[in-house]
Amino acid sequence: MGEFDYYDSKILQVAGDAIREEATKWDDMARDMRKVAETAKQLSLTPGAFMVADPWAGPAVSIDQFKIYDDVHKLLCSLFDGATTEFAQIGNALRAIAGEYEKSDERTYIDISKIYKA
Repeated sequence: MGEFDYYDSKILQVAGDAIREEATKWDDMARDMRKVAETAKQLSLTPGAFMVADPWAGPAVSIDQFKIYDDVHKLLCSLFDGATTEFAQIGNALRAIAGEYEKSDERTYIDISKIYKA
């Protein structure tokens, strides 16, 4: 049994197809995350949602708890937006890698760091 030829053109095509298939998964995740981000932005509570039945402490507690809720809500919305962007970039980077991989001939070095930088 001979050595496996990792650079056979059929192998390169199969690898490129697999990488593009993975890119499609990231595109799907970006679309899903965009829906999550848009939905999260539409959700909100008012300070009244945190009211307690104490005439003196109630308003202060309500405002303090609402502030914490609002900070966390803003953070999550920001993270969801960031994930949407990052997932789309990963899909694009994978497609670029697949193209470069298929264009490379035998033993050619591919500098992936030029394609995607974190």
